[in-house]
This record gives sequence, C-alpha cells and structure tokens, in this order.
Amino acid sequence: MDEDSGQVLFEFDEARKDLDRALRLIRASGAGIADLRLFPAGPDGMRCALVRLTVPDTRGVVLTLAEHGFSRIKGYGAVCNRVG
Repeated sequence: MDEDSGQVLFEFDEARKDLDRALRLIRASGAGIADLRLFPAGPDGMRCALVRLTVPDTRGVVLTLAEHGFSRIKGYGAVCNRVG
C-alpha cells in the first residue's frame, strides 16, 4: 500500500453480480479504483475482492457498501489516525 491509497477488502456473491454492483458503489462514493485483486471462492461459494482506492480514507466507501447490503467489509486507510 502506498501513502495515498486506502484499500477495501470485501466478500461478494459472484452469482448475484455483486462485484459489478460493489464497483459501481465505490465509484459513486467518490473514490476511484486504482487496482483490483480477486481471490478464489471459499467453501461457502463467496469470493473476496481487494480494491486499492485513489483516496486515502476508506470510511465513505465502507459505509456505502454496508448501506447497500455488503456485510463482510474491511477498510484499510492510508493515513494512521493518531490518538493523543
């Protein structure tokens, strides 16, 4: 990961065309897609995608995906929020 790119990892159902919907939602949230990696399906048939974004903060993308029914999402921001 570089300093300017956040990443989002999420699970999707290939049979329901969830990947296309997720990518549209990511773009609609204001983030661009710099890179996309797909991982093989697990025993439950669900696949995972790792998206490198063109923005450092992933909160908006994660919230948008969650609001549209995606539930297994992890966002990795490029900026470390310091406490204290």
